[in-house]
Amino acid sequence: MRGTELFARPSEPPPWRDDVLDFEYLDARACRRRYAGASAAAAAACGHRYTSFMVDMPRYMRFLMREVARRGGTFRRRAVDPARPHAHGVAGPVSVVVNCLGLAAERAAGNKKGGDYGTLTPARGHTVRVRAPFIDEFLVMLEDGSPPTYILPRGNGVVVLGGTHDENATDCGTSAARDADTASILARTRALLPSLAARSSEVEMLGTWTGLRPERAGGVMLGKVDAGSGGGGVPVLANYGHGGSGVTLAWGCAEEVVKLVDDVVGGPTGTSRMTTNKTTARPVVGSPAARLPRACPEDTLVTIRPGNAAT
Repeated sequence: MRGTELFARPSEPPPWRDDVLDFEYLDARACRRRYAGASAAAAAACGHRYTSFMVDMPRYMRFLMREVARRGGTFRRRAVDPARPHAHGVAGPVSVVVNCLGLAAERAAGNKKGGDYGTLTPARGHTVRVRAPFIDEFLVMLEDGSPPTYILPRGNGVVVLGGTHDENATDCGTSAARDADTASILARTRALLPSLAARSSEVEMLGTWTGLRPERAGGVMLGKVDAGSGGGGVPVLANYGHGGSGVTLAWGCAEEVVKLVDDVVGGPTGTSRMTTNKTTARPVVGSPAARLPRACPEDTLVTIRPGNAAT
């Protein structure tokens, strides 16, 4: 899908410009010319216009779950015991555990805060879903000190409008939507794309949603951590703290986890080559445009039998 990210402050073309299709850098004059009828968009200092993937998350998550099941994985929902977090609810021998529980990751690690683990905090996001078949491009506006404003077509005429970024807010789900947030999102997206207001008779309100982004001071926690007594002696890998960039970072982080798991199990003999007395985490930076809200965290255990690993 083609679309544009707009920025209130001037910036250089991003390093990922060659990773997308038909990248075009818009300076302030180009923004005014392209969005002459939209005061908010025309005021942008610069923009990035390109073609990339747009993910319909409910459909995508169902696909991923089917793939896990097809490859021999099982899903079990369990309450995680901080005393023995990673061995809880797993039957049979376990070679390695990957802690990717989002906001619940640190609770599963025995409520350990600071140091190697950093601090996970929820950042509440609010979206509005509408049916507006005439919108066929995405449009995003990012301003320092303000919540992101975005218009994201998801196919079949459905468009997601957003958003908010409320740190340390914990209420989420369909019942947690705030009228003031909905009104703000509608006002901002109509200013960004005036056709939403001009063609209001063609826009159908479908609902609202709120979710929590699992943000972490210091960036993504991706690496080997000390299993310790809490892990029951089982090597533990960490992959959490992606904030609102989970979709952007998912495949890259997954590839890194696969490499780490291979290192831990030591190939077909199962001989571990992992050093468990040191954490080696490195921050990962994602696209600022991928600020999409996530659902409330749930403690879900996924057991992967091939390769004898539990995630």
